[in-house]
Amino acid sequence: MLAFDPPGLFLDLYAGSGALGLEAASRGWRAICVDRSREAVEVARRNARTLGLDVDVRLGDALGSARALRGRVDVCSASPPYPDDLPAIFQALLDSGCVRPGGRYVLQHPSCLEMRLRLADAAAPAELRRYGSNALTIVRVPPAEEPAGDDGG
Repeated sequence: MLAFDPPGLFLDLYAGSGALGLEAASRGWRAICVDRSREAVEVARRNARTLGLDVDVRLGDALGSARALRGRVDVCSASPPYPDDLPAIFQALLDSGCVRPGGRYVLQHPSCLEMRLRLADAAAPAELRRYGSNALTIVRVPPAEEPAGDDGG
């Protein structure tokens, strides 16, 4: 999915081993991996070192990290543990506004879960991709409108 986008800032929330952030970094993206587990953070850091990738791996709260990066992220990937309240987490993530106009959220969840998410007081245009028992909901943030200007005429 990232192969055709110009590299930017990739935020991997609930990163675990850091596999998604590391994959993004291997394709030229600046990657930040966030997890609340010290063990997971150490594994992600070790994996980044082993692969020789410059990845910012942080111990911390996913939603707090997203809020701190408001409007700066090109792609935000989130794969919270499935027992958690995924619709509430994903809505809070969209509400954080971490993804810049033209960017996207990639939300991993069980394929049986259907979500109704809202983005900036409107229904979020979402694409659902199912892969067996897992699925990705991809929410694109509309590009910023260009200001009306002089057309030279």
